[in-house]
Amino acid sequence: MTKKEKDADGESYYHFLLLALDNKGLKNLYTLSSKAHTEGFYSKPRLDNNLLVCHTDGLCASTACLGSYSSQLLLSGQYEKAKKVITEWKEIFSGRLLVELEIGNYTSKGREKLTEIKEQIYSEEQILVNQQLIKIANELDLPLIVTNDVHYGLKSQQKLHDIALCVQTNSPRSSEKRFSFRGLDCHFANAEWISNHCRNLGIPEEAITNTSYVAELINDKDYLSDTTSRFPTYKDTPAGLTSWEHLEVEAQHGLYDRFNGMPPKEYRDRLDYELKQIKQMGFSDYILIVAQVIQESWRINSLPGPGRGSSAGSLACWAMGITQINPIKYGLFFERFLSFGRSPIPLIFTKEMKEQL
Repeated sequence: MTKKEKDADGESYYHFLLLALDNKGLKNLYTLSSKAHTEGFYSKPRLDNNLLVCHTDGLCASTACLGSYSSQLLLSGQYEKAKKVITEWKEIFSGRLLVELEIGNYTSKGREKLTEIKEQIYSEEQILVNQQLIKIANELDLPLIVTNDVHYGLKSQQKLHDIALCVQTNSPRSSEKRFSFRGLDCHFANAEWISNHCRNLGIPEEAITNTSYVAELINDKDYLSDTTSRFPTYKDTPAGLTSWEHLEVEAQHGLYDRFNGMPPKEYRDRLDYELKQIKQMGFSDYILIVAQVIQESWRINSLPGPGRGSSAGSLACWAMGITQINPIKYGLFFERFLSFGRSPIPLIFTKEMKEQL
């Protein structure tokens, strides 16, 4: 995680797959993701075995795709080193490591290192890696699973996905150097599609049936059982006040300041209504924290924007200085932002002022 230079193979990172099996695993996944972004980020979020060892509870791991460390070692002819790496992962996850075989099926031959088997086009690299992974799995007594790379839902969406990549990378479709999947079929495959290709490629049946094994590892009674609010707690609430009471005082003062005096009754009633909704749904800390962030942005001259989206319909956000749009003046509805009985979390967007000038 701390290395900034590339390894001997010229790589800065590899792919790895983690699956949360229960609520504890989900929290460990959050921790790993956070540390990968904040402590291991270099070109991409990164973690390493030293961090994994500390956060394996409730997690299942897979050797992942062609972009994984083990697959790249196999492609470079380093079978024993790849086996050693997988052995280390096996020890770290103690019975919760899966050896992943992937199906690399293409729609055309317009790419090097492709081969045709039973009128289907496959990646020679993936075939080679799959064969050697099957051997390693047998030697280390590890379960196999089979996957395909998924980037869109239906096979018919392949062209649309390619166009989307052109839009994202600002490249014409006619460019041969642009980023593209070059005909790799990445739709969400069904069981029949997987089974047919497994037969073509000689992938053992157990790799398909082990999908059920992975599903059985999930503790569905525990997964996402912690439904309490995961928002942080506002730390600057005055002694003796709850966060909602503090929000109520600050919002009323803020509204008074907007009018340089007593606000009209319509505004006072609207603010009372919104504050009751915020209290009932438990978002007092959230509003206070966002307001604090916006205030600090102004202080350091970061120039947050006036606000956009559903938050512009909140008078409480306007009173707290989060947005700069008077929702009553423009007939905007608070219920688009927050309404009791709706599950979506309210989102507050601001756009940097300098982008609008």
